[in-house]
Amino acid sequence: MTSQKDESLMSIILNAQPTEERQKQHIRMPAKCFNTTSGTSLTCRIHPVVILTILDSYVRRPDGASRSIGTLLGYVSDGNNLDITDCYTVIHNEAAGEGVSVMDVKMDQDYHRAMCKLKQTKSKKEGVVGWWSTGTAIPDSSVIYHTWYWGKDSNFVATQSLPSPVHLLVSTDVTAPELAIKTFVMQRSEPIADLVSFHEIPREIRAFAPERAGLAMLQRAQRETDAEVAKEMGETVGKSEGEHSMEGFQGAVSNLVSLLKTAQAYVRDVRAGKRTGDPEVGRALTKALCSECFNNVEEFEGLCGNGMHDTLMVVYLSHLTQAQIALAEKITEQVKVTQDKDKADASP
Repeated sequence: MTSQKDESLMSIILNAQPTEERQKQHIRMPAKCFNTTSGTSLTCRIHPVVILTILDSYVRRPDGASRSIGTLLGYVSDGNNLDITDCYTVIHNEAAGEGVSVMDVKMDQDYHRAMCKLKQTKSKKEGVVGWWSTGTAIPDSSVIYHTWYWGKDSNFVATQSLPSPVHLLVSTDVTAPELAIKTFVMQRSEPIADLVSFHEIPREIRAFAPERAGLAMLQRAQRETDAEVAKEMGETVGKSEGEHSMEGFQGAVSNLVSLLKTAQAYVRDVRAGKRTGDPEVGRALTKALCSECFNNVEEFEGLCGNGMHDTLMVVYLSHLTQAQIALAEKITEQVKVTQDKDKADASP
């Protein structure tokens, strides 16, 4: 990073004006507008690890930096669903204020390409699908970053389902009642070449089973910390029924039973005509029920019984192992005491 040849922070030049003309005038960004509706049917499914990585990057941002930016990795599934499964931070430097020029925006493109190559060695299915930034609004410099990610230098590959990169905006305002997370796609206006519009698209937070377990552990640790702080301050904090349901195997089973009762009540209300059925909910229930093939109720009960027997056997073996270890420790301790006593008797 010391030599001019290997300089990592490279300017993103997106304007084709001559150098002399560019130096004479202050290059302003194209005007931007926002639209809450979009013509695309794309839906973003964001995994929790992405949000946690973004928040961690914002906390570790360099001194003087107003925000953090980075690259989004994921893949398109089920036709129009974009799964954002991973991300990483990209070093950048930009000037603050309105009318930011392309000469005032820099980012480490070499680091971006190196990280992208490293991530794809772990999962070839994941590719560059867009970029992320922290904040509550989209500044002028975001147009430069988005245009660069739209190009081939960012390793983004446009498809029919994903013709342009996605911009994920995560708010870091701790005073807000909830974390604001928005996803946008940028489209250029045909009548006005200098006008670009950011269209907000639907998004949802979806977690894999290991991620849900990790989030449950984080929530449990947070509750324990809050309880310790309240205890030191002399306050009494009781755990609610929902918090107890997250702890242990019994809580997981109770949560599953509650979800089954909710689904059963929904089906009964739809069949009785008390509420209008949602086709998406129906397809989701069908997919869940058809994931495992059971010919009859007895087969299902037998499978559950076998699983319970396996669980009880593991618990029994673990207790037996603990008992054997404790017995071995006591025998070793007794032998050592006997040997020490024999040595003391044998000494003159």
